[in-house]
Amino acid sequence: MTLPFSDIGERAAILQYDAGLSREEAEKRAVGEALGTLPTQPTKGILDELRRAARKLSNPELAEAVQHAGLSGGRCPQWGFDHIVIENDTYRPANNQEFGKAALIVPATEDGRVIDLIATTLGTLETVTRLGVAKVIGADAVTAARDAGEPLRVFKTPFGWLRGGTLGAVTVDWRHAAEHLDGVRDIHCNADLAPRIHAATRSCWPVPRIVTLRTRKAHRAA
Repeated sequence: MTLPFSDIGERAAILQYDAGLSREEAEKRAVGEALGTLPTQPTKGILDELRRAARKLSNPELAEAVQHAGLSGGRCPQWGFDHIVIENDTYRPANNQEFGKAALIVPATEDGRVIDLIATTLGTLETVTRLGVAKVIGADAVTAARDAGEPLRVFKTPFGWLRGGTLGAVTVDWRHAAEHLDGVRDIHCNADLAPRIHAATRSCWPVPRIVTLRTRKAHRAA
């Protein structure tokens, strides 16, 4: 029998966060849905949610806002907007009866596969993950820079990452910054982000050179 969900683990994670289930119960429910023994929720997975967010870009009322934010055109993956509800360290899409926060939605990929979604609220720029999996946006760019010994561009927010054509990375969870930036020799970023990257990478080897794009001035730890 072919199951309708390509990743039962992903569906279980969504049910665990949205319905407050234990992991065991969430996995049972996900398998039950896949086998057709339980009714499915309206949204089946994160790719469906990403497509829904992307479809909202066709709304003419958003065209001016997208243009003003510098997000129109360019080399970008599928992305969009949605209304979300933040619960602890993750979010879920708001339902029709809820007043959610408007947010930018972008994918977090690894090895070319979408592993999580990242939401950034339009008002406060609070950034949270959908499933609590992704620690960085642009993991493949980090790997490529590390392997080739080339500079990595690190952006402060997903908005900057999109404006930069997604040619770089955004740290989502700074507690894991040293882990995912380890081995990157040169990091390029805006001046206001440099101190945070400097503090987060002191345990990396080699200690990366941080180049601020505004002044092109390089800083190296003593």
